[in-house]
Amino acid sequence: LTLNEVKRLVETKCDQPILKGAFLFCVLTGLRWSDIAHLTWDEIRGTDADGWYLHFKQRTTRLYHVLPITPQAKELLGEPFESDRPIFRHLKYSSKTTIELCRWAIAAGVAKKITFHSARHTHATLLLSHGVDIYTVSKLLGHKHVVSTERYADITDKLNIEAVNKLTV
Repeated sequence: LTLNEVKRLVETKCDQPILKGAFLFCVLTGLRWSDIAHLTWDEIRGTDADGWYLHFKQRTTRLYHVLPITPQAKELLGEPFESDRPIFRHLKYSSKTTIELCRWAIAAGVAKKITFHSARHTHATLLLSHGVDIYTVSKLLGHKHVVSTERYADITDKLNIEAVNKLTV
């Protein structure tokens, strides 16, 4: 998704507010479904003054990961409750979830089929398109090897070509 498409999603009502919050949280953090589905308040660290971050064990790599988060991402989590229960515990992954994502996208005028994993791809692509180097993006995504992140470089190459082609004299 482009930044404008994400902004349209932010501005558009979703019939499942928890789905909207979780999806946008993943856009802002790059978390996988498996990680957000199990994220607890025990894994949220920091303060308003010093900044917030996640300290969690990635389900895919089984490695602990420290991930800074923006104040906007922290706000999407809502108010803290039981520290050991999943924050998005009422969010279920099913075909209904994907259908609801697509309905929300259509309502926002986003003419793309999106899945929950689209949020992670969007996170990486937006970082790269805003000049963040591929090694930093790789680290933020929790990839063991930068080769895993290189698939996003093709997307930013296309964005660079599109940007240059918009210049006329």
